[in-house]
Amino acid sequence: MSRAGGIQLLPSLNWRGLGPSDPFPLLIERLVAFIAAVNAAPANADWQLTILRQPSSSLAGVRRGLVLRLGGPEQNWIWYWTQSTTAEDYWSVVNHGGHSSLYNDGSNNDGYGSLSDPFSGEWSRWDLRGPSSDPALQCDAMQAQSGPSLLLFAQDTTPGAEWFLFSGDAAAAPMQTHLNPNPWTFLLARDALSGQWSVCLRQLQGMAPNSLGRMGKISLARPAVQLSAPSALQQRLVSRVALQPEARIQVLSFGQLVYQDVPDAFLLSLPAPLWIGPVNSDPALYPERAMHVNGRIELAGGQSLLQLGRGFSVDWWLSVPAGSLPTTAPGWTSFADFSWRERSSALMLYSMPVSSVALADQSDPRSSAYTPLAALWQNTLMREAAIELLELQGEEVEPGGGDGSGGGTGSPRPSSGLLWPRRVG
Repeated sequence: MSRAGGIQLLPSLNWRGLGPSDPFPLLIERLVAFIAAVNAAPANADWQLTILRQPSSSLAGVRRGLVLRLGGPEQNWIWYWTQSTTAEDYWSVVNHGGHSSLYNDGSNNDGYGSLSDPFSGEWSRWDLRGPSSDPALQCDAMQAQSGPSLLLFAQDTTPGAEWFLFSGDAAAAPMQTHLNPNPWTFLLARDALSGQWSVCLRQLQGMAPNSLGRMGKISLARPAVQLSAPSALQQRLVSRVALQPEARIQVLSFGQLVYQDVPDAFLLSLPAPLWIGPVNSDPALYPERAMHVNGRIELAGGQSLLQLGRGFSVDWWLSVPAGSLPTTAPGWTSFADFSWRERSSALMLYSMPVSSVALADQSDPRSSAYTPLAALWQNTLMREAAIELLELQGEEVEPGGGDGSGGGTGSPRPSSGLLWPRRVG
């Protein structure tokens, strides 16, 4: 079987630690095993992955990091991520990407080397920390947790469609804290169409292949606001979320050709087993968030949706076959032996349609039928009608909590007051 996975339960989450049971060494351990399996496949002779730097590369112990080289038959690319060992905010993180020609394989930056930053030319260094207009999304920092914590890894080594996922967050509910520390998730994935590798963190920041056959900074995720939560307790989980990278092209400016980074027409779809959903992380608006940790939803057709940690900003879920779970790595707990929490918060699940070039967005005719649903879903009287419409076309809607309460099971209709009449017969 090509898929493997497992869970580690830890008394705390110490990303700075270098012990064998600390999260960062465990990330490296699983990533090394994945890379060895991928690189050994004959079809990947020209698509080799290489770890250039890891925590053991630190010279003074002031930074923890990971530097990856993503190989291809014509171009090699670098993903560069380090974080201070004395701080855990987003300013302490360096998250860069670029062509391998920009990498300085030296001892600077505590032994991790660096990416140069030319001001012009074909190649440039990208800052992968997200939009600068929103400081809270400028990076994913690894933040320690003092309570029971969970590490999860999953991977698929099928040649041409490989992916590796590693996530760390709280293990138990209720959460003792709402806003911090933040969960941390890392995804390394292969695009089956172009063969290029991509790297993505939990806030959907990273680098991905573009239509030029090269890599670009991820500048947009679709759906972004479409299908987002109409209220704090109802959200829609979407499969095959699209990432839009940038492309560095030549444009004519004042009579001269200059290079410019523009959004690319090519949209990369995240691996199908990953489901993404926006969630309101404000505890005042989402008081049940403390209980929504490591949830599970059973889907029709023998699939289970497993929540990676808590609902936070961008909610990550993993779809696994209920009757054929991924092979468990030695020393790790199987998905079947972990106590997932049944969710009942009226989640709406939407399997995004896929086309040859792009995924459906709000202007796509295939999505037009879903556009009014957000408004319909906010109306307490019409909410049940929206659920019935979704179920009639085969969508799975999690039971319970449909009146906005976010708790309980059974019918999502309000228990008192004016009820929307149902059809008879």
